[in-house]
Amino acid sequence: MAAPFGIAQAQVAGQTPPPDQPSRPEPPPLIFVPDYTRAETLRRQEFDFHNKLMQQETRLSNYRMAREFADCAERISPGRVAALLNKPLASSAERRAAYSLMRFAPGCLGQSVYVSIPLLRGAVAEAALHDVQIADPKVATQIDSERVRQFSGATPGNEEGQEEIAAFSRFTQCQVLLAPGLVRDLLGEDPASTGEKSLRGKLADATKACGNPIGSDEEAAVVHRSYLAEALYHWTRSGENKGAS
Repeated sequence: MAAPFGIAQAQVAGQTPPPDQPSRPEPPPLIFVPDYTRAETLRRQEFDFHNKLMQQETRLSNYRMAREFADCAERISPGRVAALLNKPLASSAERRAAYSLMRFAPGCLGQSVYVSIPLLRGAVAEAALHDVQIADPKVATQIDSERVRQFSGATPGNEEGQEEIAAFSRFTQCQVLLAPGLVRDLLGEDPASTGEKSLRGKLADATKACGNPIGSDEEAAVVHRSYLAEALYHWTRSGENKGAS
């Protein structure tokens, strides 16, 4: 049997062959995408996806912290923010995009924030809308059917079987269609502020035809704001705000 290359080389040179070197173990594989079917993984990534046990005050304060994170993340990686908002709601692709955003911008996380991914989507949508101006009226007097088609095509939809999420999305998309200017004004107010509450009432009056599957209490207001922000985000990116008048 031929000598290993290193030993043969040493023998040719008249040197003592080097001792056998122990083989170096293979490094463990890098795991970038966790198993999102495991609840403990979601908790480790600071997501409380179902958000069932949170009180209203905690939900509101965490949404505010999520907005601070989102403002920072939008400056650092607007592409990852857009990628999250373009994924279907409640899908594995959405969770991977959220995880990627959190990993890419760890310096934006001042402290642990437990927030559902739908609320995170709303927070980053608000950040993306920060400097966006819209030409739409507060309340539309007519809607162009082509504009509706464009808006529908720009929204990412949701995973099959998520009836509640689908209902929330349809509701807020309807409100944006009927009163885009009021929605923009509402998002310009701080969450739970007097101004936001006043505009929420005006929006409800102007969009009664949309119904309201979310509710109107203070806890529901955070969820409502989040879905409104994403609906307006997709509205501004479809048809360049044309069609409402």
